[in-house]
Amino acid sequence: MKKPLVLLLISAVLGSGCDVVKVQRPEQPRIQRLKPTNLGFEEGDPGTVMPGWWYGQEMTRSHAIEVVDNVKRSGQQSAHIRNRRGEGPWGSFNQDYMGSAFAGKTVRVKAWIKVEGTETCERCNKPNLDESALPEDPRRGAQLRVLGYGPNGSVTETLVTPLVMGSRDWTPFEAVTSMPADLESGIISPILWGPGQAWFDDIEIIFE
Repeated sequence: MKKPLVLLLISAVLGSGCDVVKVQRPEQPRIQRLKPTNLGFEEGDPGTVMPGWWYGQEMTRSHAIEVVDNVKRSGQQSAHIRNRRGEGPWGSFNQDYMGSAFAGKTVRVKAWIKVEGTETCERCNKPNLDESALPEDPRRGAQLRVLGYGPNGSVTETLVTPLVMGSRDWTPFEAVTSMPADLESGIISPILWGPGQAWFDDIEIIFE
């Protein structure tokens, strides 16, 4: 009796001695929220994607993104992102929000970030950095980004915390900006630039 094709493929992989990578699926569906959720990453089981957050399936090829309970700033868990390949420009996980929640308001974001093995870049945190004039994206380390999108879908406002680079223990970061009145949607996005790994915890979104 012939073995099913699926069993033959599994046998070939296991018999080859190759590492089998567990594929993490993004949280579905994407939901625009009036109020951000699970900002302390206490929801979800270790080793899985954080409930309320999503990332593109292609991100699983280059980055591991998951809830962890062995490293945290407070509570029982934090969010962890690691560059699997040690190369590549960036990796992130995201949460969508409705524009009406942020439109016309002064927004302050806070986050605790820990990094290990990331590269450093002296010019990355300099104001008015002209990224278009550089041969490649110079950003390295980790930060929290909040993007706002206007009526035509273009980015109308970007709120980012300073980059934390190298290897550094839990450090608080924050940033503040005024969001435009015609904001239609947006994304909250913890992000890792370049190699290394980062942990995020205790994110706060404050309206002033």
